[in-house]
Amino acid sequence: MSVSSYPAGSAGQPDRVAMSDLLRELFGKMSDIIQTQLQLAKTEIKASSQKMLTAVFFASLSLILGSMGIFFFGLTVLFALWQVLSLVWATFITTGIFLGLTAVAILLLSRNLHQNSADIEVDLG
Repeated sequence: MSVSSYPAGSAGQPDRVAMSDLLRELFGKMSDIIQTQLQLAKTEIKASSQKMLTAVFFASLSLILGSMGIFFFGLTVLFALWQVLSLVWATFITTGIFLGLTAVAILLLSRNLHQNSADIEVDLG
């Protein structure tokens, strides 16, 4: 900042700071604040994206492993029923069990959506 050439308190002339220096300092501080906020936002986005990537990876792994588990469980039920019934009836019963479990899951999802979100309209009928 520049101060006028008059010494402080001499001949009734107070110390003055040029308006351009004040504006330069104001815009410099605003620029620093904006840059700091942008850096903070970039850091938060980077941390969030890394967390999201990890979550997506483990969700995908869980989905694949869970699907394999359900597939082999279905084969186990099918082979167990095949020992008692014909292959056709064992297949129908196994399919019915999984369709029943799917219906229960859909009903639970629908109830959960109705309870947790007033914005989402769910109509099963």
